[in-house]
Amino acid sequence: MFDLLSIPDMSAIVTPEVELPTLSLEPLVPVSDLSADPGLCTILTITDPVTGLPIRLRMAPEPQKPQPYLRIIEQPKSNALRFRYQCEGRGAGALQGETSTAERKTFPRVQICNYKGPAVVVVSCVTHDNDPRPRAHPHNLVSPASVGRGGCKSGVCKEYINSEDMTLEFQHLGIQCVRKKDVEASLRERRGIRVDPYRQGFRHMENTGTIDLNAVKLCFQAFLETPGQPGKYTTVLDPVCSLPVFDAKAKKELVIMDISETEAPVEGGKKIILLCEKVLREDVKVRFWDPLSGWEGWGQFSAQGVHKQFGISLVTPAFPQPLAPGVTRHRVRLELVRPSDEACSEPVDFYFTAASAPRSAASVAADKENTGLLVNISDNPEDYPNIKIELAPMMPKDYQDLLCNNPMDLRDSGNIGDSLTAFEHVMNNLSGKISESLSISLLDVIGSSLDHCDDKNLDPLMPGSRNTEN
Repeated sequence: MFDLLSIPDMSAIVTPEVELPTLSLEPLVPVSDLSADPGLCTILTITDPVTGLPIRLRMAPEPQKPQPYLRIIEQPKSNALRFRYQCEGRGAGALQGETSTAERKTFPRVQICNYKGPAVVVVSCVTHDNDPRPRAHPHNLVSPASVGRGGCKSGVCKEYINSEDMTLEFQHLGIQCVRKKDVEASLRERRGIRVDPYRQGFRHMENTGTIDLNAVKLCFQAFLETPGQPGKYTTVLDPVCSLPVFDAKAKKELVIMDISETEAPVEGGKKIILLCEKVLREDVKVRFWDPLSGWEGWGQFSAQGVHKQFGISLVTPAFPQPLAPGVTRHRVRLELVRPSDEACSEPVDFYFTAASAPRSAASVAADKENTGLLVNISDNPEDYPNIKIELAPMMPKDYQDLLCNNPMDLRDSGNIGDSLTAFEHVMNNLSGKISESLSISLLDVIGSSLDHCDDKNLDPLMPGSRNTEN
């Protein structure tokens, strides 16, 4: 049996202008205590026509009817509603259903199963922690004054139901948050109207700092009218709670806006940066997962790696599965995860590339040939200790031949003219122009000489070159 403190004071949460049935002060009867009529089992006695002896038959009892219960058909949307303070002077909005779209609006909906008749459904806010028996939450439910017979009062919503399918949709529920300094007063008001669905008491008023003011659950209670006693609702169904509802200003949708790198080696350890919508640094993770094998790994970062709630600097995990021969990279998915409600962002493509193998001597030589040229003006570099040996930047092959070979060997290959002569004079006079204490860069000398030739367009080996003196 429920004690009197578990009976909501309906007179305190209804509009006095509307004639409403009130809850009796008799103890409520939990529906689980309703048992079948014991008189259904009957013993019959018949006479055996052959022996004339009595035969005692026990009739099987009629099947017990399923007990009524309350269920949630449409959960509320988890983070689409902003909690508003009473001082904001505007409505708190309407909490929509989780399947609601711009084209088709839906709202939280419940159903009383295995029962048809008058009933009252009371909705209140409770804490969203993992406790299976949550406590009363200080935030209030509000609705427009035009709702009529039902609606919200004293932070609690009440609606009547007596329909064919016994479903009830809440189209006008808004959540009004209270300030930290008003939490205790709000809980005292809730205790005064005896709304405590799980009979947890109100000891948490003594430590209001433990209450999360950014999230609630909606708790639905159903009271059935007693047969033959109109206005008395003494049969209570087990309460049910919704999924957590978060304040939209604190719980934004997880969205990846941009990513600095879309691939990393399978060994892991590469640093990448994600740009995202606002996240809480203590309530966000980055998950890598492979839809083919089912593997998942987590990006490594600390709370300090979340920059201003809009950027995350992380290190990629290692991908444990070797890539198939000939495959240079493997596609996985990357997404943001919010542990508090297990929400996820839309995933983006990410690639793990094959491990880097030791480079062969031929590969290194090919890279040198393709990326630059080791310049030296003599077979004996010690002859010119003050001239730097450098890796020349990428340049046309004709200039590379000019630098690698003896300039006199190229004189008969074509009419290089003044460009070759100028280059030869520079080379021949280098030793006489460099003092013992001065070290110069050969690239500077060559660059200035080549610029001089380009200005005159005297190089017949270069495409598009023309002699402007002719």
